[in-house]
Order: sequence, then C-alpha cells, then structure tokens
Amino acid sequence: MTPALGRRGAWGNARGYHVRLWVLCGLGWAADNMWLQGVAMSLPSLQATWHIPDARIGLMTASMFTGMMIGALGWGVWADQQGRHGVYRSTLLVAAFGGLGLSMAPTYLMACFFSIVLGTGIGGSMPIDGTLLLESLPHALHHWLTGLSVCFALGSVICAGLAYTILPACNDASCAQAWRHLVLVLSGLTLAAAIARRWGSTTYESPRFLAAQGRWDDMALVLEATSTLDEDEAWIHDEPDPAPWREQVGHLVSRPCRRTTYMVWLLWANMSLGFTMFNALYPLLLQRKQADVSHDVLWYAVSSVPASLCAAAWLRTGATYAMPCMLGATSLSLLLFACARSSLAIRIAGISVSFTANTAYAILYGTTPEMFPTQVRGTACAIASALGRAAGILAPVLASALLPGDDMAPVYMKRGATSGSSDKRRELGVLGDSNHRFSCKRAALVALPFQ
Repeated sequence: MTPALGRRGAWGNARGYHVRLWVLCGLGWAADNMWLQGVAMSLPSLQATWHIPDARIGLMTASMFTGMMIGALGWGVWADQQGRHGVYRSTLLVAAFGGLGLSMAPTYLMACFFSIVLGTGIGGSMPIDGTLLLESLPHALHHWLTGLSVCFALGSVICAGLAYTILPACNDASCAQAWRHLVLVLSGLTLAAAIARRWGSTTYESPRFLAAQGRWDDMALVLEATSTLDEDEAWIHDEPDPAPWREQVGHLVSRPCRRTTYMVWLLWANMSLGFTMFNALYPLLLQRKQADVSHDVLWYAVSSVPASLCAAAWLRTGATYAMPCMLGATSLSLLLFACARSSLAIRIAGISVSFTANTAYAILYGTTPEMFPTQVRGTACAIASALGRAAGILAPVLASALLPGDDMAPVYMKRGATSGSSDKRRELGVLGDSNHRFSCKRAALVALPFQ
C-alpha cells in the first residue's frame, strides 16, 4: 500500500521541512538572478579592463547564456532519469567554481569560457529547484512555487546593493578591475548557498519522482521522514511499472499535447529574447542617457520584489488575464523608457519596466511546472528554460551590435518581443496532474517594430 499524493491534508501539518526546502530552493533562484544582474552590471568595468568594443561586449553575456542552455538541457535530462536531488545538490557548486574562475580570468576569452562554466551550473538550478519543490509540497501549498519569484527578485536586489558598494561611479582606467571584486563576492555567496544545500540541512528526493519510478518503498520513507501522516489518510495500491523515459518524452509532442507544449516553449523563448536584451545592457543604456546608474539599477532591482508578491497573489485568485495584461504593460513601459529624457522620468520608466516584466515572468515560472506530468516534468521545464537561454544568447549579441547605431534599439526590440508575446490570447491546457489552467498571449518568435 502506498500513500496517495496530492490530497489536501494527506501529508499532515508538519511544514517545517517544506519551509526549509523552500528557502534552500530559493537560494538557487536568487543565485540565478544575482549572476544575471552581476554580469550585466560588470560590463562597463569589464569593458574598460580589456578595451572591448561595443560590438563584442555582448559576447560575455552570450557566453553565460550558452552555458545556461547547456546546463538546462543536461541537468534536466539527468533529473528525469536519475532524480532531482542530485541536481539540486550540484548546480550551485559548479556555478561557484565558474564564478571564481571568472574573477581571476587573465583575458577576455578566458572570461567568456568561465562564463560558460558559470552558466552551466546556474542553468539547471531554477527549473530543477522549482520541480523538486513542487513535487515535495502538498497540493494545498503549490502556490509556494510562485513565491520563489520573491527569492529571484531578492537576488537582483542583493547584487544591486553589492554593485552600488563595490563598483565605483567612474569610467576611467583606475576603475577597470572593480568588476573582479564584485564577481568574487558573488562567487562566495554562491558557494555558501551550495554548502548550505549540501551539508547545512537534510533534504530528500522528490516523492513524486520516486512514485513515477515505481520506487514505492523509498517514497514511503521520504514521506515518513518529512511529514506527520493524518489518521484519515487516503491510500492507493501500487501501480504498474512506468513507461520508458523516451516514450514519456514523446507524449509531450503527441497530437493531444503538442499545442500546449509548443506554446509554452515559444513563450519562454520570446519573453527571454526581450527581457534579456534589455536587462543585459540596462546599465549601459543608463550610462548613455547620463542617468545615475547605481541608484537607477538599485531602484530597478527593488521594484521586482513587490512584482513577485503581486504575481503570487494574482495566481491564487486566477491568472486568466494576468499574462496578457502584464506583457502589454511592459510594452508601454518600454516605450516610456525610450522617450524619457529627465532623470526622474528615466527612473520611473525603469521601475515600471521592472515591475511589469517581473510580474509576467513570475506568473510564467509559477505555472510552467504544473503543466507537465511528473515523469517528464524535469525535461519539459528544462527544454523551456533552454529555449529561453538560447534566446538569451542572441539577445545581447544583437543588442550590442545595434548600440553603435541607435542607443535605444534594444528597447525597441524588447518592446516588439513583448508585444509579439501578447498579440493573440491562447488558453494553454495542462498536461500534468494538476487542474490549474491559465490564459496567456500566444508567443511569437520575432516581432521587431522597425520603422
């Protein structure tokens, strides 16, 4: 006999383990955004170190996204075949090693190489951490997954605060090495998070993964170790052996499921193209608008925290129109940023972009895992993440190539991408074991409003 999963109250009231797991998974989400922002904010100082032209400076961010794409695919397949827990314990260690190498890189080429290593570690953190948390929580607590977006936002705030302290407000040669200090501090924080995960607290494999693999005895041990079972617990009999992994993956693109699968993946790629293009070069855009870079980036980061809380609250009441509303608002905010001239207008427009875009991303992050079945959830989420990272590879290279001609070209392109994501609303069904549904705008790969 095997404890039923997903029943309200079936796992009792012992939430201490779930709180600890939420915090530890949140460290991975925070590290992801912390490094994305850290590399972007290091670009002006790094550019001064090796006198990198504008057309090549985007290669640094592109290298990190290349590693993220590799990591998302590799860690995702491993998670579905070997388990989520091993990935959860390993990703941040790899990222910390890559960050330490980056801080000591002697050349721009070596810096790009260590960015790939860094991205490989970070790339598997968000999709697999979210999957592990979702599959370890009782159904009544599934909204905690969206709450991880708060940790994602806090990573940006931490990085912005460190950058404000470490990176000097200057552009001459004396400031050229300041980025190394920032990267070293971020590496230390990532290493501390990895140690906390590996040795700081006991965590267990996903019980849903164990059930999907037919390992019922192991699942019962995990449930016993993490929860207090109620007296009126529901029970089910052992199920037959699961289908082969390749057959399960094929289910994602089968006729009944392919529309949902493809739309989710396209949405991830399209949003990442626009969001990354703007984020990667936001400090440079502020610099060229002669704004207060440190203060504006800090405000930009802080405004993402209430965005995550807003998304979590919105999802609890239904997300039918959340995604299209936020993507449309993001597009308008970008237009305001492109037109802004005064310091106050630039800051307000940046805050608006951050709030609306992060709300949309939090909704996307919180709903994607529930759309896929347990057996292939890691792979499906990893492919979605990898497609987003692939778009992220193109974004900074394309944006940095456009910078010499028009400083606001990356802004126009992000506005086109977000508008393309919201041109036609499409309801996405659920492939997994949840009844959750949400409507979002149909993704478009490219929508660039060149006039």
